[in-house]
Amino acid sequence: MCVNPLTFRLSPFPFNFSPLFTASNKPGVVKNLLVILQLFASGVGTCCATRLEEEYMTLFIGYSDFQNQKMRFEVVPEAGLESQMYVAFRLSDTAGLVPADNLSGKPIVMEIQAQAFAEPSVTAEQLKNKKEVEAYYRIPAVCVVKIMNGTDLLLQSRMPIYQLGKESSLPVNVILK
Repeated sequence: MCVNPLTFRLSPFPFNFSPLFTASNKPGVVKNLLVILQLFASGVGTCCATRLEEEYMTLFIGYSDFQNQKMRFEVVPEAGLESQMYVAFRLSDTAGLVPADNLSGKPIVMEIQAQAFAEPSVTAEQLKNKKEVEAYYRIPAVCVVKIMNGTDLLLQSRMPIYQLGKESSLPVNVILK
C-alpha cells in the first residue's frame, strides 16, 4: 500500500541538501525535491514503484481472472430410452457456464442409470378383477446419476427420479389407521 505524501509525517533528514541549491531556485521546488527524496529514502516511494512495475509486467506476461458463477440447468429425462445420457450444460473458456444448446463450450454430460425395481406382490391381473375406485401415483426409480467431463467423473450420486419410475394405484376406500 502506498502512503499519500500529504499525510506522510516528515522526519528530519540526516543529510543537508541546502548547499546544492542556489538562491535562484524557487523555495517550493527545493521543498518538493526534499520531500520526494525523503519518501524514497524511507521506502514509501519504492512501494508505489513496485506496484507500477507489477502493472507493467502484466502487459507482457498476462494475468488470470477468476469468477464464481452459479447457474441452474434443468434436465428432464425421457422414459423408454435405451441410453439415458444428456448434455447437462457446456463449459466455455470465454463465457464460463453456458446452456447445452450453445455449442461454444465443452459438453458436461449427465448419465442416468436406473436400478431394478422390486417385483410387486399383487399382479396386474388381480388388480383388473377388482371394481374399486383407485388413486394413481408414481413410484420413483432410484437411479445412479453421474456428471462427467469427457471421461473424468466429476460427481456421482443416487437419487429418486419420478420420470423413470412405475405407475401404481391405491384403493380410495381404504381407511388408513
